[in-house]
Amino acid sequence: MKFDVIVAGGGLAGCGAAISAARGGAKVIIIEKSGFLGGAAANCYVNPFMPFHTRTDGKPMALSAGVFAEILDRLEELGGLGKRGIGNIMFNEETLKLVLDRMAKENNITVLFHSYITDIEKDGEHIKSISCV
Repeated sequence: MKFDVIVAGGGLAGCGAAISAARGGAKVIIIEKSGFLGGAAANCYVNPFMPFHTRTDGKPMALSAGVFAEILDRLEELGGLGKRGIGNIMFNEETLKLVLDRMAKENNITVLFHSYITDIEKDGEHIKSISCV
């Protein structure tokens, strides 16, 4: 199999990178050690999402938008998003897994679950191949 982008880890950052790359036309694979996407947010129940807004001229401004904003919208649509505290946003971990699975599928991202990268073969600065178990 050949891919343009290889993402090691399907946490929120890895999923965001993979989705963005796929939407830009890259053929993408995520190699994930767990049996689902979401990383610590889904696996270790790291909840809530911490505040991600600042104030500019007295108005809230998102520090993180793009794919993350879409994840939040989808969580809300499925009833998996709630608010608690000042700026902290609670979420349902199982709903997050579903949202990320759907987004990966919609963007034709290949996902290898229960997998680890064990070796990388390079040609100068370019990766020629990787091995996984």
